[in-house]
Amino acid sequence: MRYALLFIAFMALPLIGQAHEKQSTAKQPRELRVLLGDPPSSYDPVFSSLSSDGVVHVNLYESLVATDTQGEIIPGASETGNLEAGGSRYRFKLRNNLRWSDGHPVTARDYQTTLQRMANPAIKAKDLTKALYLVKWVKHAQAISEGKLPPEALGVKVIGSNELVIEMAQPIGFFNHVIANALHPTPTHVLAQQGENWSRPEHHVSNGPYRLAAVNEGKITLEANPFFHGRQSLHFKTVQLFLGDQRRQQQLTATINPDIAMDYNHSAQTHWLVKYKNFHVHRHDAGQAGLLLFNTRDPVFSDVRVRQALQLAAELDRLIPRIANGDNNLIPTYSLWQPPNHQGNNSPNRLDAASAYRPHWHSWPSQMRLTAAKNLLAAAGYDKSRPLVLSLHSIYDPPQDPIINALSHQWERLGVKVNSIEKPYPQHYQDIFKGKYQLAIASWRPKFNDPVAMLRLLESSSPNNLPGWQSPRYDQLLKSIYPMTQSPDRQQILLEAHRIIWQQVPLMALYYRFEANTLIADDLLVNKDDNYTQFRYLRRSEATAR
Repeated sequence: MRYALLFIAFMALPLIGQAHEKQSTAKQPRELRVLLGDPPSSYDPVFSSLSSDGVVHVNLYESLVATDTQGEIIPGASETGNLEAGGSRYRFKLRNNLRWSDGHPVTARDYQTTLQRMANPAIKAKDLTKALYLVKWVKHAQAISEGKLPPEALGVKVIGSNELVIEMAQPIGFFNHVIANALHPTPTHVLAQQGENWSRPEHHVSNGPYRLAAVNEGKITLEANPFFHGRQSLHFKTVQLFLGDQRRQQQLTATINPDIAMDYNHSAQTHWLVKYKNFHVHRHDAGQAGLLLFNTRDPVFSDVRVRQALQLAAELDRLIPRIANGDNNLIPTYSLWQPPNHQGNNSPNRLDAASAYRPHWHSWPSQMRLTAAKNLLAAAGYDKSRPLVLSLHSIYDPPQDPIINALSHQWERLGVKVNSIEKPYPQHYQDIFKGKYQLAIASWRPKFNDPVAMLRLLESSSPNNLPGWQSPRYDQLLKSIYPMTQSPDRQQILLEAHRIIWQQVPLMALYYRFEANTLIADDLLVNKDDNYTQFRYLRRSEATAR
């Protein structure tokens, strides 16, 4: 009899396994399943080098301020974020009764500590990609990072327990946009006990909508933070973040029935999922600009007429759509800011799209542009007897042949010959930063939501001024913009700065690429700015939830 029972139990095991597998693929109303991809590099909000870091941090922590659907500042952990003294300082007052996930009060000192750690050279061995662009605006940050002052000298003052005053290194009117969804606190009470190990999973606490519940191989579990001030509005009480490379992502898509698949690059399976499995492809409204850099230190490109000629001959409105081949996520652009008709272009902080999007010569007929370009090259000493031969640097993975071929074809009409030089991604950008190129294709993603984020690339003092171009007038314009908030005067100065770029051509803005490699289940609803990375704003449709 005993053996018979064992036999029956053994035969039932496959059925139990199948039932469990079926249950694991069924969607739970209050559980969100996300294919995250790479594991985060750190749970410490100071360090952020991967896209997965940003997703995890924005759900574990709450910044001082956030942004709304138009890119405008709204409260976060702070009730207010007031600019004072013409942009020389910012004053923040925290909400009442903010708590960490262990119940300990969140204080202004926690945010002060984050900024001090960002500036501290003792921890610079780690990746400070986010920290460097965020803290550099604060008074004394530069001297602290060079070891000339202690971190405590940073221009950040705590008043009482709930008030924070941040002094700027120079007056700026857009610091709230720099820190929006990015300046997260450090739990000083845990840091005091655990040191730099405070962010390990066994010690970790958070002040955002979710807390770190478990970290296992291939999966991170987040649970609703019971002390978060907005916890009543959280639809999903549990979030499962599945980790793995592209191959594992593809396997998981078929087994766990995810709600979101981030950075999903399986084109064939994407088509199948969209057609048969009720997914849609999401386009990130934040993208990156494709740029053509002219090395103005090179003897050929020290002559502005050569740069102007190549710019006139590149008809982007014809060139980019041909390359895109129906992909509406690749948009031709002539400016260093986001093209019209996309997220945030109506925001007062953005350039006026109608006038900033295109230079005056954009509407010239093709032949008129070509004739003007030939005349400029002739004036610079180039003709059939002395043709212009150029080297164009790019990366070979992913290949950039389409854009190179298209530009080469348009410049052939001027008698210009282009030699393509392809290198691996790291070597390509190393050469660019060292000035070891003539022409180069590069991409750049703005660090914060303001036109200055891109225009700063061409400041004479900027370490990212890759063309090596200098314009005292341009520098003066940007310096005058910094302390300004939204105003008609600011818009006009921004437009003038763009016009200088079009006239002097240190670089050409070629296109703006909106990333469209995230899959979202059709039954997942987003109630704020289509922002699927902040899980607090997601919910499942009632029909599916039932």
